[in-house]
Amino acid sequence: MHTNQSLQDLFNISDNQITTYPVVINNEHKADFSDDMQNPLGYFVHGQRDKLREYIGYISKTPKAYALLHQPYPKTVRSDYKLQPNQLVLQFVRYKSHDSWLFIGCFDHEEIDVTPNGFYNYYPLTLNAKFSEYVGRLVVHYKRHQGDMGRIIKKTDNFKRMTVLTILPEPYVGD
Repeated sequence: MHTNQSLQDLFNISDNQITTYPVVINNEHKADFSDDMQNPLGYFVHGQRDKLREYIGYISKTPKAYALLHQPYPKTVRSDYKLQPNQLVLQFVRYKSHDSWLFIGCFDHEEIDVTPNGFYNYYPLTLNAKFSEYVGRLVVHYKRHQGDMGRIIKKTDNFKRMTVLTILPEPYVGD
């Protein structure tokens, strides 16, 4: 069921409010220190909340991580993940197809911190009740265009391109 309703309309977010809600899309990827795949959808489904929050709050590697990987620490660490105070972050993980994304929540964030193992800088995230009725149920369609960089959807037109595919009757628990 593809409704063509935009995420902006479903959440009733005005054009002026869009920048208040950065949207983060999270893909699975290979871990830095093993051949394991890191899968945020799996973390969500299996209730690994701490691991999920570290993953979706990830900003960059620390000097300790670069040393362990035998790589030089860069002069400047680039990240597209820069949050302003009091911004709520809408988080999505890749769902069943390349362009489908499952809503996993609206999050408050704290100041940047380092993960317990010392390898990563991240935003500690806390689930906010806003839009909670859609957590694990809302699936949106979003196709990245050529030139879209990073995992943060910043541009207003990109946000408006997110359309509702379906709202599941119950939160997704895996296949």
